[in-house]
Amino acid sequence: MERIDFETFLGLTGNGDLLAALDGMDGIGPLPTHVAMRLAHLVRIHMAIGSVPAVVHRWVDTHDFAQVDRALDEHIGYMILSSAHDLHLEETRCAGLWRNLPRQMARENARFRQGRPREETAGIFLEPLLLHLVESSHVHRIRRLDRPDEPAQSYEYQSQYKYYFADTGVFRRLAGLAAATVDEEKPDLSRFRGILTESYVLQHLRRFSPESIWYWKSGNQAEVDFIIRLGQQLIPVEVKTARNVKSRSLALYRRSYHPPIALRYSLLNLKLDDDLLNIPLYMIRRTGKLVSSLS
Repeated sequence: MERIDFETFLGLTGNGDLLAALDGMDGIGPLPTHVAMRLAHLVRIHMAIGSVPAVVHRWVDTHDFAQVDRALDEHIGYMILSSAHDLHLEETRCAGLWRNLPRQMARENARFRQGRPREETAGIFLEPLLLHLVESSHVHRIRRLDRPDEPAQSYEYQSQYKYYFADTGVFRRLAGLAAATVDEEKPDLSRFRGILTESYVLQHLRRFSPESIWYWKSGNQAEVDFIIRLGQQLIPVEVKTARNVKSRSLALYRRSYHPPIALRYSLLNLKLDDDLLNIPLYMIRRTGKLVSSLS
């Protein structure tokens, strides 16, 4: 299914002037504040809606989140029916499994091993559904990278990985969270917004690094959200939900491995701090061009 990215969303919603502002940027430097604020608000709306064409067009036609949620419910209902059929499950049983999916997102999973007590392996009943959703591209799975050396596949942990929904609107709706919460700075929503934002970034990273995305972890000390391959380089990526962007983990990674550039996606304006490039979430599609401009 062809998804509607943020810049296409801007065009569909009559914000061509913002697209023109992005197209008119020359080099690494901040956008005017009033433009950046509008873009930050709209990218959060896009995260709440997601990128499924029928859902996006419902928003374009109505500008009504209640209508968006109805369209998402229809889409999710279709996916549940499809997965129940493909996995030979009774529909209500499959729907029950789907309701448990949001809590599995962005958590480190270890491959289940025989001999564990039943209560420790309750999640095993979700595994066939998750694998089916990965195969059908409704869920993405990324593996842990031990160290950023080549060949990177040799340093993958095959038994440690994370899942993310491919569509942020679907994840939000399954998690039972109102669309308006995406644009609210509430501490009790920080984990939800963190997963939502990571999912949003991953969806876009896969456009230019489809087969080369991992996460990095150093014991219990540090964790970097994503490692991607850009050209011949392995690049660390940190994702932040708002403007508080301090990251001890990324700092440790940079000291340990000295990457040529590190990327941080947030709602801060575009800027370069030494080898750390902050890219606003609303400019994620332009990552390759921005990184290339530094060489």
